[in-house]
Amino acid sequence: MRRQRVAVPPGTPVIIYATSPVMALTGTARLTGVDTATPAQVWRRHRAACGISRAEYTAYDRVGGPVCPARPPHHRTCGPASGGSSS
Repeated sequence: MRRQRVAVPPGTPVIIYATSPVMALTGTARLTGVDTATPAQVWRRHRAACGISRAEYTAYDRVGGPVCPARPPHHRTCGPASGGSSS
């Protein structure tokens, strides 16, 4: 999940980076689409695939931290992505 819109086509490779304290590349995925919506709508649409709790998601929305806490090698992203791999 990003706060800013991206202008990239489906199929674009995405590199997943975990912020502090991990500060490492934790995986890759391919973008299948971009979903622009309010935070509440994004949660309703993608909560099953996020791999985080509602509290973690709300904390991200409130303070702007990472949406998916570093959980290598099982790091998952919110929103439409597919073909992920982890390192």
